Amino acid sequence: MRVVLLMFLVLASPAQAGPWPREKGHVFLSVGGVSEVDETTGTIATFSTLYGEYGLTEKITLGLDLGSDGRRSSKAMAFLRMPLTRASKKTKLAAEMGLGFANGEKAIRPGLSIGRGFTLGKRNGWMTADSRAVIFKDFNDILFESDLTIGLSATKRLKVIMQVQTGIPAHDTSYVRLAPSIVFERKPGRHTEFGVTAGIKGVSGLGLKIGSWFEF
Repeated sequence: MRVVLLMFLVLASPAQAGPWPREKGHVFLSVGGVSEVDETTGTIATFSTLYGEYGLTEKITLGLDLGSDGRRSSKAMAFLRMPLTRASKKTKLAAEMGLGFANGEKAIRPGLSIGRGFTLGKRNGWMTADSRAVIFKDFNDILFESDLTIGLSATKRLKVIMQVQTGIPAHDTSYVRLAPSIVFERKPGRHTEFGVTAGIKGVSGLGLKIGSWFEF
């Protein structure tokens, strides 16, 4: 598979993904886009994404992960997430199973997330590690990917986020990229995210991303 698709499978993971279950009956939606310029070829790749979570019960979160570049690369993945630790534990662990399509092929996406909240002075923050395996139907093409995220509430309405995205494709070189962003709360339950992406290893290019978060 092309490296651009493998990266695309990673890009849609929002900074608020993690092991915390969505509250029962509550919905989270993230809509956005990423445009990247390949420093080697000068080509521009643009991806549109939609990510959603719904709290089915106090423990079970249902989700949908959609995205496309408008041409060849696309994905549609439904998933279920369940906690593996008790609610009283400070460090949270959750398992996830996704099923759907990527680039026209059937795929499953098992995953594991670990996270913990923290305080820095009077500011609240969180740390997460989200790992997944995208397994295609013939099991000959597998992508292992991990997102490491640190977020901090700089003010009551502004969050600062640093995300490191890594992947190990079955038939391509591994890659590492940085994706820092800021998230501004326009009003309760409505946020706007601005960020950049930068390839560190295995990929080249810089990009811009913009998105909106909705909680209700």
